[in-house]
Amino acid sequence: MTNSKKPSKPPQAPAIAQACHVAALVDEARRLIAAYSAADKKSLEANKAFNAAEMSNDKESIEKTRRDEQLYDRMQDQTRAFLDAVEMRSSFVLTKSARGALFQLCVLAEFIDELSGHIVPNEEAKEVAVAMKRLIYSVAGFIEHTTGESCEEACGDFYMSQRLNPFSTVDAALSLIEGES
Repeated sequence: MTNSKKPSKPPQAPAIAQACHVAALVDEARRLIAAYSAADKKSLEANKAFNAAEMSNDKESIEKTRRDEQLYDRMQDQTRAFLDAVEMRSSFVLTKSARGALFQLCVLAEFIDELSGHIVPNEEAKEVAVAMKRLIYSVAGFIEHTTGESCEEACGDFYMSQRLNPFSTVDAALSLIEGES
């Protein structure tokens, strides 16, 4: 009697999930954003101390607080430069995760804001920039809804505040009339 059983295929190795380099940039960006915010806070404190020293006409305190303020301003500038580099780096890498995609949308929103500041202000250019931001919020919302990832976790709290999300505002207004029905 012959064995009619077909030989089984060798076991396949489980698919290895590819690392998303853009998602890894999110952690780096979050650290830089935290450092930038901390330096900003210290700079504001140093500025208040400088103003108080000027009011008291204490030359020694004036010099010290001026140096402190300049130090924190340099920290902010350098941290922002590193954050700019992270943003630019993210534009060279194909994302492989929802978190990475959300971060890239946040960076795109930042780039649009930067470009908008350099464009000669005219109504059509402003309308296009606002439309692009609406599209970004829409796509980000879709990714959040379908994947469970959070835009805020992908640095959206820094780049794309929910307070400025046009869809949140409209949803809130619609909920007002739905409550009346």
